[in-house]
Amino acid sequence: MWRNGEPHSDTVTLKKALFQLAIDADVVLDLHCENEGALHLYAGTPLCNAVQPLADLMQASALLYTLGAGGEPFDEACSRLWWDLGCALRRTLSDSARLHRCDGGAAREVSVSHEMAERDADAILRYLAVQDILDLGAVALPPPACAATPLEGTQRVDAPHSGLLVYCRQVGERVAAGDLVAELVDPVSGELTPLRAGVDGVLFTRLAHRYVIRGMNVAKIAGAKAFRTGSLLSL
Repeated sequence: MWRNGEPHSDTVTLKKALFQLAIDADVVLDLHCENEGALHLYAGTPLCNAVQPLADLMQASALLYTLGAGGEPFDEACSRLWWDLGCALRRTLSDSARLHRCDGGAAREVSVSHEMAERDADAILRYLAVQDILDLGAVALPPPACAATPLEGTQRVDAPHSGLLVYCRQVGERVAAGDLVAELVDPVSGELTPLRAGVDGVLFTRLAHRYVIRGMNVAKIAGAKAFRTGSLLSL
């Protein structure tokens, strides 16, 4: 990735530029889009309380936290050093969260509107006011739309074979273990394979594709009890 101390690809050059912009910032918001999903946030465990007001203001369906997702993601590069050093700071030098925004059960690419942009931008500005970065007067926080849950408690729902995917639940809905999330239709026999939730939680992502192959991740559910270990970015 590096030659003589310099990046050798456009991707690595962009990563370096982003890191240089972010490293001395008080708040870093790394915005992403999901294939198809409800608004959800990721944050480091020590930053969870600091990020909760942002989740409240944006009415996020899930707030996921972890001490280490694996794979050295950008958000952790900005702040995890202090956790690893065991530095107990009252105000962290870098608050870092990854935002994912999709709406109405559709992929972000087709779920864009002026109203949505205005609503999200207003929520982010009010969050910066909560963090004393902007002076917007007193900011009233709405009731939380979700409780923070460990990233290690997120369940993958994967396709056991290829077929036509038919969802039975919408993103943002709460499901219980055993609930039917989707059905997989065998294109030859027409046989239906039920795909069920393995945990209680919020269905926060789905797949935009409706024909899938074996092993494809078709949904994620934010559960409250940690059970996963290892690299969590493979979720």
